[in-house]
Order: sequence, then structure tokens, then C-alpha cells
Amino acid sequence: MVGPHREKEGSFYAIREIFTPIKIDLKELPNKFNSTLEVENRYHFNNLSQCFFQWELVNHRQPGETFTGSTTMKKSRVESPKIAP
Repeated sequence: MVGPHREKEGSFYAIREIFTPIKIDLKELPNKFNSTLEVENRYHFNNLSQCFFQWELVNHRQPGETFTGSTTMKKSRVESPKIAP
């Protein structure tokens, strides 16, 4: 799925769609985000309540800054809603 220089090959995108049983269509958060997301359960037999979501608010290095990497500002684990298959 990843080439010798860590570039994503064409199969990466196909496999990502095939093995994604939980779908969130939101590409970026809106300015007036109210902390709710629309979630679709694509499992064939499992209720979504058997899963959990984990998120992180990350501050990435900006061009010209001396520190490397990123800093996690906040993170949390959230239980999934009960959505039937």
C-alpha cells in the first residue's frame, strides 16, 4: 500500500474505502462546530456501541519554528452511539 519512499500507492485508497466500517463524511470542522458529527455504521453484524472514538487536538510545528514534531494539546476517548448494522 505504501511505496519505497512512503508514498501512497493506488491500492491505498481502495483498501481504505473497503476496510472502513465507520464512515464520517466531514472533511474539516465548520467554524460553528457544536461537537456533534454524523456517523454511518457500515458493519454487517456489529452495533456501533461496541466501538469507541479517540481524538486528539494537535499543534503541528509551523515553518520557521525551532522545535520539531507536534504537541498534543488535548485528547479524549468517547463512547460510540448505539447504531444498528
